Amino acid sequence: NLDDVVPGMVATDLPQMEVCGPGSQIQGTNVLIFTGGSIPAGNSCSFDVSVQVPVNAVANSYNNTTSQFSFTLGGSPHVIGGANDVLTISEPLAFAKSFDMDVVAPGDTVSLEFTIANAHPDHAAEQLSFTDDLGAALGGLEAIGLPVSDACGAGSMLTGTDVLMLTDGTVAPDSSCTFSVELQLPDDVAMGTSVTNVTSELAGMIDGSQRTAPPARDELEVNLMTLTKRFESSAEPGGTTTLTFVIENLNSASMATGVGFTDDLDAVLAGLIATGTPLDDICGAGSVLDGSSVLTLRGGNIDPSASCTFGVTIEVPTTADPGDYENVTSALSANQGIVADAATATLTVDPRSITDGGVDGGVDGGTDDGGGGGCGCRTTAVHDTPIWLLACALFVLRRRRLRRARYLSSRV
Repeated sequence: NLDDVVPGMVATDLPQMEVCGPGSQIQGTNVLIFTGGSIPAGNSCSFDVSVQVPVNAVANSYNNTTSQFSFTLGGSPHVIGGANDVLTISEPLAFAKSFDMDVVAPGDTVSLEFTIANAHPDHAAEQLSFTDDLGAALGGLEAIGLPVSDACGAGSMLTGTDVLMLTDGTVAPDSSCTFSVELQLPDDVAMGTSVTNVTSELAGMIDGSQRTAPPARDELEVNLMTLTKRFESSAEPGGTTTLTFVIENLNSASMATGVGFTDDLDAVLAGLIATGTPLDDICGAGSVLDGSSVLTLRGGNIDPSASCTFGVTIEVPTTADPGDYENVTSALSANQGIVADAATATLTVDPRSITDGGVDGGVDGGTDDGGGGGCGCRTTAVHDTPIWLLACALFVLRRRRLRRARYLSSRV
């Protein structure tokens, strides 16, 4: 019963004859009836029915179960449970938005991109509309360069300053439209401000029925600068890796001065240290990176809209256990105050590899020249398991047996 699954759902290509053996048929519109089927021993039959989902169906998952299945086998009647499956109806409209930068400076501009998709294979989405209250996300956040005509289909209009509005949008079947708007941030935004921007629902008409999509959202952070870091490779206990820092000045008008941060390596892993410090002029003239268990950057200077990148060698203690270790810096500071959030990176310490640097006489003090029972196995390969030791032991045992056999033979 299709109507019990989704009201108004019907089959569109029935009746069908001879679908499962001579004389079989399936018929009906909202209630399907299959009769007269026959299947030879060891065989099967399959057939399809096209079903039309009503245009006003609510997006959801719907369980569809047939009646019991009755048949005769070997002259005896049988009944088994019905077939079952789930029909998932998806909303044809999809709506998304994205800032082109995750972090921006006060007073800068940022581009906000919108995408509207229509998944319906046959009908266009029309009369599309939504609003986006920029002022509710951040006081003073405004759109510039509007209005824009034909932003999403012919006749559509994108308007507004602190509240964006799209009207009369159109998207063709199985297609999408994408458009962007430039936003101006106010100059007085506090450092570290997180902005969450959420639109209204997207509304429109498809084949005469009202359709909607959930609100689109994205987040933006306001800071003068960014600080990121990464370990360039994993390392074994006693090994080294490079820790790379990147500092970016997002301000397009002013130089960042007095830039600095600290990074407590010993807090990550006891005995973790930096080597080769101090490093002078590492991030602008007069800057210095010093310290061993605690790294400190002082006096950094970065031009407007520029960045600096530098690396330091990190030595892993020989007693380190294998695993992942999270390393977090302090917040980034400058003469302007706190200008960026802390940076995080993960150090991976690998299990210590076992290297056989030569085992001459390593088992019983002999060699492999026949005069002793030694393994004489020399290799520079790295072993994950001591299989080489077992091989050498078997070699030694064989040599001993051969020597004893020669001795007994000479006595005879």
